[in-house]
Amino acid sequence: AGTGIGTFNDRLRNPVREMALVNGGSLDRVRAGLAGNLAEFRLLAKSGKTVKASTLGAYNLDPQEAINYVEKHDNETLWDWMHKPNALPANTSIENRVRIQDLNLAIPLLSQGVPFIQAGSDILRSKSMSSNSYNAGDWFNVLDFTKQTNNWKVGLPPASDTSDANILLAFADEHAKPTPLLIQKSSDVFNELLKISKSSPLFSLTTAADVMDRVGFHDGGVTQKDNLIVMSIDDGAGKVTGNQTNRADLDPAVDAIVVIFNGSATAVSQRVLTSASFTLHSVQKTSVDDAVRKATFTEGAGGGTFMVPAYTAAVFVKTQVGAQGAGLSATATSGYEPPVPFGDTAIYVRGGVSPAGWDATAANRMKYEGNGIYS
Repeated sequence: AGTGIGTFNDRLRNPVREMALVNGGSLDRVRAGLAGNLAEFRLLAKSGKTVKASTLGAYNLDPQEAINYVEKHDNETLWDWMHKPNALPANTSIENRVRIQDLNLAIPLLSQGVPFIQAGSDILRSKSMSSNSYNAGDWFNVLDFTKQTNNWKVGLPPASDTSDANILLAFADEHAKPTPLLIQKSSDVFNELLKISKSSPLFSLTTAADVMDRVGFHDGGVTQKDNLIVMSIDDGAGKVTGNQTNRADLDPAVDAIVVIFNGSATAVSQRVLTSASFTLHSVQKTSVDDAVRKATFTEGAGGGTFMVPAYTAAVFVKTQVGAQGAGLSATATSGYEPPVPFGDTAIYVRGGVSPAGWDATAANRMKYEGNGIYS
């Protein structure tokens, strides 16, 4: 950290490929990854405390140091990972499996830092459950650019982290092999997300100061919903957090962007304080995916409501008209509070000064009072 040299961001990779967004696992490390895996980034954790991302394992000092990915040459492809035992809810349809793949790939594409996509991810690449490309040969590593097959179920791999018995169970799953039409659609959706990622410099902020001032999450704290991430990137007029300089207008086309990742099997609505005048991104308004075209923003007093269909990543923009206008503050939902010094780690007073002595018990556990103070 602090070298300016990129490292593969497994802090984001692990919960994404383990389907945390779909299965309701902790998403705070994914949020930290979306913010460039910056150690000093502030997050409102599920406990209700504001913590530094370093308490979740984040270590970067600059967003360019984060190489954000879900899969690469070693280990299984994302498609194969989804077919490990109990990776997905039982009887997930083939159509929804493709949507889940597209949703998970949207995370590195729309993260701060450097996105890394393995060859063939956009066409649902499978290595027939092989976890070692170097030892698998062309039979398992082939890429079909005609998009007629994704190379699923072409035989038992020579070695895998998954047992042969579980691989055979996966191969017997009738919902596991995509059709050429689904492969093509996944490729088209990927290209749309790539176009969105390239459409604004706000998806590629170059300094930690910009990330911490502009990127915010509106789904955290004790009321956070499983399967949901709501991220904003501010480009509106105002003062930079922590000083009195004016926020630069990095993208003259928008005042703010909101990205919502919905990993649940049903549509989700989320109200965001002070949000106003958002519309679905122009690329997604005409998407090949008819579901994302149904994503909406509804105006409301004190803040509007975003609705996103199941297993969908939707991008909304607040168009800038003329001079830089009001955006969406990164702290509109969470507020601004100094991070808890030790995150969710329990802190104890031990020794002769405590009636409980040296034991870590409730009797000598310190209470966090806020603003960096324990009692």
